[in-house]
Amino acid sequence: GLGDVYKRQLFYKTKTFFLLAFPHKSSNLLAFCSLLWYHGHREKKTRKEARYVIRIAMCDDETMFLQTYQKKVSELFQEHNVDCKIDTYTDARRFLEDCEKTSYDLIFLDIDMPGLSGIQLASKFRDKGLATTLVFVSSHDDFVFETFRYNAYRFVRKNKLISDTQEMISSFCAALKTKSVIVRLDSDQQRTLEQKVSDIAYFYSIRHDIYFVNAQKESVRLAMHTYTMNELEKQFTEKGFIRVHKSYLVNYTWILQIKGDWVYLKANHDKIPLSRGRSEEVKLQYQRLMREEGVLCCLLYTSPSPRDCS
Repeated sequence: GLGDVYKRQLFYKTKTFFLLAFPHKSSNLLAFCSLLWYHGHREKKTRKEARYVIRIAMCDDETMFLQTYQKKVSELFQEHNVDCKIDTYTDARRFLEDCEKTSYDLIFLDIDMPGLSGIQLASKFRDKGLATTLVFVSSHDDFVFETFRYNAYRFVRKNKLISDTQEMISSFCAALKTKSVIVRLDSDQQRTLEQKVSDIAYFYSIRHDIYFVNAQKESVRLAMHTYTMNELEKQFTEKGFIRVHKSYLVNYTWILQIKGDWVYLKANHDKIPLSRGRSEEVKLQYQRLMREEGVLCCLLYTSPSPRDCS
């Protein structure tokens, strides 16, 4: 573009000036200017070609279907400039064992499998607190209602495989780019932290001190007298955070389920108290965010068990 033309002209004018002003050092200056030009263009090229990379797993007992579907999913992600590494499994039990060692961004599960069904696998993932996005794939449409409780991202029908998968991947890639947003937060150590919004599980306050908990379960204290929970709520509500309690502001993508007086988080994070005065509004807000993302969800409106009250 014109910007590149002007930069190129400026480069040659600068080079000419140095050659005339410092002829005895011309070779060194020329090499230096060329090096700056090269690195500037290389950096620009690198930024332009940056791509997202995700890891995917598929589990289906039909080998031929897996091979075909793996290829199609990879092609569709490529259209959105997303590279993916796809592992395929025909044995559900072996897949479950490997999931404890490998972290996946997206998992496709066939529902009707021998030995261990996709529904049973999803239940075990939830029990283990595995934070991943689940997509159920089935030729039986009536199974869709059973998937609600597992916060499935999509239900892909095999009789509409391509259209359902195209829509799911398009939505997933759009959400992926949104979750890559970075915010700057001042810590109490007089440092400015650049933090991915998707890696902030929640903010919480203890008296006048405010902390956030990251994906590694580390609590980071923010600079004193710089933030308030009300100000953070205003700033982060549009980024998908919900004020579940006067002392807690939670990233909705980290919520596993809302049950009784508690909000349970993914990836083995602690449960967070839910203010009774905010309960209905929190559930409505959570459902709205899930619908906007396109997640199939069903909140559990149950009374707290004795274990929850302890």
